Amino acid sequence: MRKKMFFFLIFLNISVFAQFPTASRYEIELFIVIENVDYINGVGIFFELESVQPFVYENEIDRYVFNFSTKPSLLSTKYLFGAPGNPVDPILITENSTYPNNRKWGGFNFISGSAEQDKPFGDFAYGVYKLTACRVSEIEGDYYTSELGGSFYIDMRDSKYPHIAGEPTKNNDFFFKYDCATESFTTSGFNEPTYPSGFTTSIQENKIIRIWEFDNFSAADNSLFPTSFWSNVLISFIDQGTNPYLVWSSYPGEYVSYLKSTKRKTVQNLHYTQQR
Repeated sequence: MRKKMFFFLIFLNISVFAQFPTASRYEIELFIVIENVDYINGVGIFFELESVQPFVYENEIDRYVFNFSTKPSLLSTKYLFGAPGNPVDPILITENSTYPNNRKWGGFNFISGSAEQDKPFGDFAYGVYKLTACRVSEIEGDYYTSELGGSFYIDMRDSKYPHIAGEPTKNNDFFFKYDCATESFTTSGFNEPTYPSGFTTSIQENKIIRIWEFDNFSAADNSLFPTSFWSNVLISFIDQGTNPYLVWSSYPGEYVSYLKSTKRKTVQNLHYTQQR
């Protein structure tokens, strides 16, 4: 009996230890792969994820209870975390991603029913975020940060992500590739790519990507969000030109065929609104 027990314990230890090398990847749900870094005409790049609203929703303590959150760490974060650093100790991406070593890819960690992860990966939650690539350039010893093209928006406001309510998604990790030469993003959705050709869908600049559409759901499940969700569902922002974007939805069980808006005009210091 002692001999059998001895071998059982050795087998158990090997099984547990074998999972350690891959554990780090589970700190990331939003993966970013980088190509053609040498085209950027700078010393390196980083990525910024910013909420378009001054709040998000999270369920850090109980995965079935969602809370209104204004945590700064969930409203704005960067990959690499801490970027751009400083001229003496820069924190930047300077090399292309490698294939198929996807366990070394970086990105952002989604908070869902668990405590915030250790860095170097920034956290995000249930909200609408803008994902932007940024370049750091050196000019006569000074460092400057500027936005690159291709920014887009990610709507994470679906309480069934990753597996909370209703039918679960087939994977809670999603993948984007950024090409520094074309300053554009592509995605493979929930499908984990092993080669660059796996990123098959181009993302138009300023487009809104809805997380539930990656799994072919026609609408989000908002049933677990606080009742105040429907008082704050409308968001607006301006694209790189002057065109306003509106993101809105109808209350559950109701059908909305159009949205009324007003346009403000000024005539000789007289302000009035025109309804459409």
